[in-house]
Amino acid sequence: WDANYWQVMPRLIRHGYIFNNMVKAMPDYDLPQSEVDNMKNEVKFLCAYAWWQMAENYGGIPFKPDYIAPTDFELSDLMVGQSKFDDVVNYCDQQMLEAAMVLPPTYDDPSKYGRINRIMALTVRSRMLLFAASPLVNGNSWYVDYKNDKDEQIFNPVYDPQKWVRAVDALKLCIDEAEKAGYALYTEL
Repeated sequence: WDANYWQVMPRLIRHGYIFNNMVKAMPDYDLPQSEVDNMKNEVKFLCAYAWWQMAENYGGIPFKPDYIAPTDFELSDLMVGQSKFDDVVNYCDQQMLEAAMVLPPTYDDPSKYGRINRIMALTVRSRMLLFAASPLVNGNSWYVDYKNDKDEQIFNPVYDPQKWVRAVDALKLCIDEAEKAGYALYTEL
């Protein structure tokens, strides 16, 4: 693991997009369409998670989702200015939720333990929305002068209480899905 998100995450996102565009079922080699669909949703979540990791660490990031630069690109094609923080969060929220709701809540096969499941994806989504609702990036006047090349404010300087409602809804969904899957808080008898 390399903590240099700026270098690593765009590469991982690109690999994920290429994988999702190219992967095909191979039933003769024990790779059915159902497994391919599951992997695509795992990768969908991972790409959103990588975008989120960059936004959480750097704030406004060059954000061009669902785009694979061609190998014969012009450098100007890659010169994307910083996006608004909330735009990145909204995209990641939508992608994580879509992936989570089609992923299995748990895996019974021990060879799949550790793979992304619904509960894990909803947990990461909940944490992301909690961060986005926090005073650090929700109405923080310290960032009022942080603007991108389009003269847009990267962080919304106006406090939005609806972000807390959204975070609470995400946490409630996560808890409900976890309980349906058999998870519970640890208690001592």
